[in-house]
Amino acid sequence: MKTYNKINWGVCAVTIIRENYLWLRDWVKHHIDAGVAMVVVYDNTGSTGSDRPNTVFLSGKFQAAGTTKRGENYQEATKHISDAQIRDDLAAMEIEFEGKFHVKTWQPIGKNGKIIHGQAEAYADFCRHYRDVVEWAAFLDCDEYIYLEPGRTMPGLLKSIPDDVSMICLRQHRLPSRWLFPLSDVGEIRGSFPRETDPSFPKTFARLKDVRGTNVHVDWRFTGKTMAVSQLTFGICHYRDKLSVCTCFDIEPRAFLASPIDGNLAPALFQPVNVRVYNESVTPISV
Repeated sequence: MKTYNKINWGVCAVTIIRENYLWLRDWVKHHIDAGVAMVVVYDNTGSTGSDRPNTVFLSGKFQAAGTTKRGENYQEATKHISDAQIRDDLAAMEIEFEGKFHVKTWQPIGKNGKIIHGQAEAYADFCRHYRDVVEWAAFLDCDEYIYLEPGRTMPGLLKSIPDDVSMICLRQHRLPSRWLFPLSDVGEIRGSFPRETDPSFPKTFARLKDVRGTNVHVDWRFTGKTMAVSQLTFGICHYRDKLSVCTCFDIEPRAFLASPIDGNLAPALFQPVNVRVYNESVTPISV
């Protein structure tokens, strides 16, 4: 039986690389600085839509237009960068981060015979291939960054998670979109007022050996319990909103990176949570 080290965790994302190219190195470095064992990005370049009826990517209109689902035109913003340069930059990042960053081509074929999004299926692929390598993994988008309360570390947090817990719901701090700031200022963007009952979709932090089915958001299948913790303690910073939405700036998204050891803080309080069901099909994972 595999014996895990509790500090062993990873990050998985599915994206069209060009959509997040301008910030990808910053996003990867953030998580490596936080102590991640590996970051795996599934490159969905060439996607034309989705087979999932409840997704905004169903028709493929965003992929065809070269825009994000919020309207940012990444095709225009990166038109001066060739595909070859992007490939070279990704290869250089894999060398720079010494085996902790990997890009995997992800081009599943849908019912129409064309490349589709396949996000939940990519998550299932990650779980199958890496559950003997990392114990825990965060399943994020490339505009979502792990956040910890300053004075906490990921090793300390992971050691405090009860053994019968399979999933932590990652609630979010809503931050201004990265598109609103010069590229060099991304690391200085401050966080918006945290909402304990944020209506936005939470993300999944999963114990891989317990996963029995994956989904886009948190309606996964596990053998153990699902818990939540205040996003003031552990969550994600999501760079997504207009400045008018973010009216109160009261967190520093990267302050915890300066804390190499755990401070004198109260233990993280994990509480049971009822996971909202999104009526999407779950991609099963065999044991």
